[in-house]
Amino acid sequence: MIDNFRSIFRAYGGWNSLWRSSYIRLSAILTIVCFQIAISEKWTEISLSVLPSMLGFSIAAIAIVTVIGDDGFRKSLSKVSTISDKFSDLESLMASFVWFIIVQVSTVIYSVAFSSKPYDFCKINNNESCRDYNVTANMIMSYIGTFFTIYSILLVISSTILMFQLFRLYIRNIPDSE
Repeated sequence: MIDNFRSIFRAYGGWNSLWRSSYIRLSAILTIVCFQIAISEKWTEISLSVLPSMLGFSIAAIAIVTVIGDDGFRKSLSKVSTISDKFSDLESLMASFVWFIIVQVSTVIYSVAFSSKPYDFCKINNNESCRDYNVTANMIMSYIGTFFTIYSILLVISSTILMFQLFRLYIRNIPDSE
């Protein structure tokens, strides 16, 4: 499983792609702007109500990518060409959609885990004086969850843009029928 995730992450673009991502930066900014959502822990409600539908969109996008065009178009996409020097365009596109799904599923799982509150550091240590640590840890975990919820939502925009680029590439490769 880990090797599969590594392969997907490399085809997606790896750490370099993540650090350059405007979606990551925008998510960080929106997390700060939406601090009330993190403080009130309402991000879990948003995540659990919105992301499952968006996850369906991402899975449908993969289905569309696999059937678009004719065999010739898919063959041309399967060659190493424009998106990445190491991977075919089709592999890079699929890795992007799979990355979106991994992030969205991980965010839903994180939301469920956060909602169940399995981590009370004071009870674990049998120490009631650690209440401040408990609040701080929960706040940090809430901000992380808010960030990933926003990032997951923004990735839908990214996948929509990828779909547009794919259709545009397809239209450009349709031979003229004169």
